[in-house]
Amino acid sequence: MRENQKQKLQKSFSERRGVAAVECALVAPLLVMIAMGTIDVSQYVNVAQLVNDASYEGARRASQNNVLNQSEVEQAVLNYFTSQFPSMDSGDIGSALTVNVRNDSGTSIPNGNLGTVPSGSAVSVQVIFQFNSVRWLSGFAGLNGVSIETTTVMRRE
Repeated sequence: MRENQKQKLQKSFSERRGVAAVECALVAPLLVMIAMGTIDVSQYVNVAQLVNDASYEGARRASQNNVLNQSEVEQAVLNYFTSQFPSMDSGDIGSALTVNVRNDSGTSIPNGNLGTVPSGSAVSVQVIFQFNSVRWLSGFAGLNGVSIETTTVMRRE
């Protein structure tokens, strides 16, 4: 009788191992997809914060009276991104980046001459960055072709 029970237990364990393998085969791809999607969305949030910081850096630069040309603001933003992505070529970053500098009425500054913006008035820096240029994974289709945009406004001193 004991031998019969032992055979039943061994049969039960071997059947359970087969069921566990099937369950693992069904659940593992789902867990991998969730993990990859989480990584992709987390990177998007990180890059969005970097775009915000770059916009702040550009606005800080544009608010200084000794900065007379819009290209100095654009270079400050590009330098910020280059320092955050040291393995990328600055040309690749520059092609994914758009920087718009505007005066207090919201219009572009004529000829990029910041000297025309009077002290005490607002200057805004808008940074638009293409997320795909720094994306590691393409796990979440909702982020394909997305650009991240932010604007920072400061008073020119």
